[in-house]
Amino acid sequence: MRNHDTLSISPEWSVVGYWFRNVLDTAQGLGCDRDSLLLQAGLSPGILEDLETHYPLADLYQLIRLIRGHCGIEDLGLHYVLNAHPCGMGLVGMAAYTAPTVRAAWELVFRYRHLVMNTGNSQLLNEGDTCSIRWYPYSRDIVSDRCFVDAVTAGWISNSQALSGRTIIPTSVELTYTRPRITSLFSETYGNNVSFDQPYNSITFRRTDIDAPVRYANERVHRVLCREAEEAIAHLRAACAFSEKLEYHIRQQLPQGETTVETLSALMHVAPRTLQRRLKRENTSFHELLVNVRHELALQHLQEEKLSTLDVALRLGYNQASSFCTAFKSWTGLTPSEYRGEQEAN
Repeated sequence: MRNHDTLSISPEWSVVGYWFRNVLDTAQGLGCDRDSLLLQAGLSPGILEDLETHYPLADLYQLIRLIRGHCGIEDLGLHYVLNAHPCGMGLVGMAAYTAPTVRAAWELVFRYRHLVMNTGNSQLLNEGDTCSIRWYPYSRDIVSDRCFVDAVTAGWISNSQALSGRTIIPTSVELTYTRPRITSLFSETYGNNVSFDQPYNSITFRRTDIDAPVRYANERVHRVLCREAEEAIAHLRAACAFSEKLEYHIRQQLPQGETTVETLSALMHVAPRTLQRRLKRENTSFHELLVNVRHELALQHLQEEKLSTLDVALRLGYNQASSFCTAFKSWTGLTPSEYRGEQEAN
């Protein structure tokens, strides 16, 4: 019987059946019994048939904890990655595998990410001769499980290698979880330049690696798969989480500096108290969403040399640069100028 009382995971956050199949395949390869795990987790075997259907992320976390308890393996997420393949995520994976370059493949994955999981946003950030993939979850609760973090971030490395057919070693890695016991598999996956307890998960690649051609690129097939992905995402948009719809409006309102609960409630056609109540139901808050969006956009805008600190502050809805600088330092431990200097040095 499932017990989500200890998991602060919103029922609106979800992953598709492919995740469950791949996790169970990994567990089976480690000596666990698939049917027994499904029974203990209170999951129907039908979850392995409806692979493109969305299921609660909390169910996946419950399954992961059961597997970890049976196997006792710390690097479960890394074993998941070893067992996975880009095409193992259905339509999105196949579309990525036919993209012209690794960069184009990841841009496609992030554009259609909700066909695979609804847990946050990811983006590519160009930084001189390097390019980072960064993941901004809807809530810190989403990155509370190391296995899921590794399955996503190490997947960026493994799948980039599979897409390009070349060995790709990240120049740096930033992870939200506390430093674990470092195994040989961990070092082989992430390399030696890894930082822990970070505000976000990020993998930095050389630009030459991220712009490498995909070895099975096929323009005609890619076009067909992208059309199918557009149709599939259109069906999902109507039923997306309340917090995700609110996040969209926050992004639109930030440059106008009108991001109060009252303003956003009016745009969502609900009362302020209703807005707060619905966000609480999804285990998040207006403040948390606003901070997450500002943090993500700040890192993006600071890549643009032509924008001054004040320009960035105004785009994020701050009235003065000092308020933005204080907030940015609380997120990253650096002032905007220090962050830019660090990026230039790299």
